[in-house]
Amino acid sequence: VRGEITAVVAGAPPAAPKEYGPAQLAELVAVREEAGERRKEAIAAVAAELGLPKREAFDAVVAAKHGA
Repeated sequence: VRGEITAVVAGAPPAAPKEYGPAQLAELVAVREEAGERRKEAIAAVAAELGLPKREAFDAVVAAKHGA
């Protein structure tokens, strides 16, 4: 065999998830809403991207709305 051979044994380990507080979650949802997404869709998308329960993103939006 001429040339170079590469064997991949395993992929890179997943990066440690970044912790997002309620204010950051609410801001991520708000950015999507400003782009035209409905709130429910924005919450679901943010939660899916970050690997969080939708409830956690929803609670963050409610807390931000009520100034908590």
